[in-house]
Amino acid sequence: MFNPGPPRSIYISASANPGFSGGPVYFANHQGKATLMAIVTAELGYEVPVKNEQGETVGKIMKDSNIVACSYIDHALTLIGDNPRGLPIA
Repeated sequence: MFNPGPPRSIYISASANPGFSGGPVYFANHQGKATLMAIVTAELGYEVPVKNEQGETVGKIMKDSNIVACSYIDHALTLIGDNPRGLPIA
């Protein structure tokens, strides 16, 4: 992913389910010290066709790709600081 300026997000290999957004992502160094690095922002999935007995596609389901998008914690804190009361709900 090429981005002018500092990156604000990363993709990591992790299994995710709906509701994991906002979950912590820790980085552990070689000495075993864990540091909060990012938060989960989205699960990346893909559609899989559902077929009936005749082989006709009758629908689609989403499958977990085991890849999640994450925002670096400093970017998340900046967004929180800029919107201390949250985003308006319409």
